[in-house]
Amino acid sequence: DEFVLLSPSLWATNVSALRDKPRHIYAYDYLWALPWLYAHPDHEKAPMARAMFADPLAAALAKNPVLIVEESRLLRSMPQNADVLREFRKDPAVKKALAGYKRTAEIDACRPDFQAICKFGVWTPLKTRHDR
Repeated sequence: DEFVLLSPSLWATNVSALRDKPRHIYAYDYLWALPWLYAHPDHEKAPMARAMFADPLAAALAKNPVLIVEESRLLRSMPQNADVLREFRKDPAVKKALAGYKRTAEIDACRPDFQAICKFGVWTPLKTRHDR
């Protein structure tokens, strides 16, 4: 099973170590530069930073993996309730790839006293590899 994890807080290798060893196919283990990009979307270097993350994401999504997106209220170094997909949706190839996905599940382990790394949206492709 292949997946893509988009999180500024959780490393995908942590998820890969679970169960039957699903395989993370995105180029980045976690979104270390997303907080900067979120805070500076109009900076002259923002398009380069966005492309650095978006190009490999579009390529990974073309393989129709499960997409897991962190939706916790508190994201590492980001505003409360930030949308992890916001900057990615600005890229035409990612926007097109996301049109082929549907949010089908939510993992919510948040508590009033714990609001970080606790909520994830699960997106599944509308078509599988075998449908192409």
